[in-house]
Amino acid sequence: STGDEGGDMRVVLGSYHKQVTGIEWTPGEPAATLFAFTPHLASVKASACCGKYLATAGTDETIKVYNMEKLIDLGELHFHNGTITSLGFHGTSHMFSAAEDGQICIWRTRDWERLTSLDAQEAVLDMSVHSSGRMLIATYRNRVIRLWDLVKGRCSWKKNLPQRGEHVIWGCTPETEFVVAAGNTVSCYMDGEATFTLEHEAPVLAMVAIEQFSLLICGTADGQSPKSESLGLVRILLCRLGKLHLWNCTDGGQT
Repeated sequence: STGDEGGDMRVVLGSYHKQVTGIEWTPGEPAATLFAFTPHLASVKASACCGKYLATAGTDETIKVYNMEKLIDLGELHFHNGTITSLGFHGTSHMFSAAEDGQICIWRTRDWERLTSLDAQEAVLDMSVHSSGRMLIATYRNRVIRLWDLVKGRCSWKKNLPQRGEHVIWGCTPETEFVVAAGNTVSCYMDGEATFTLEHEAPVLAMVAIEQFSLLICGTADGQSPKSESLGLVRILLCRLGKLHLWNCTDGGQT
């Protein structure tokens, strides 16, 4: 998870060793460790931040919430009965959590009350909330991808994928509705059908779409660190990923 405060960048990393580490970086200065502690009883599998809020979760089935402005612990959220696999925010008003128990929970950040749950009775691998806040797309262990209508609180569309969709995000161009990563392959979809695929030499561990530049950035486990000094703090983030791949989401070309 990343966040910025007045030009400074704060990066939060969760590890398999239960630890959460915060790094603060000011342009032109070395990165500094802001905090490092062990809030979870098991591996940290998901994190998300928006505004002043940071949330982390993992295999201990607990969501920890923090105020990043004051650097204080706001408490814990309990509901899931399985490893929490994905967290996300829509603005600063709502947080979403997904887990292997098949539940996608919607939390109100004002008082951290759980408003409702979307249950497909199958382990959720990843999810992504649409920028409108009206839709959510999620991938499941049984290779199904579902589109949830958040206004009506029900699944409005589903499809069987060729492989398990380990990561899913919304697209960043009119030609790409959403993007799914499965192993080494990233597939771009439009109207529910794959329009083109992007092949990598190693499994994709993370994706982000940048609408402003019509770019899809993929981090893969190639086992090498990026060479470019100009990447600055991004090098810290990618030392675990290995390689960074930039794709043009309009025609699928690599840049």
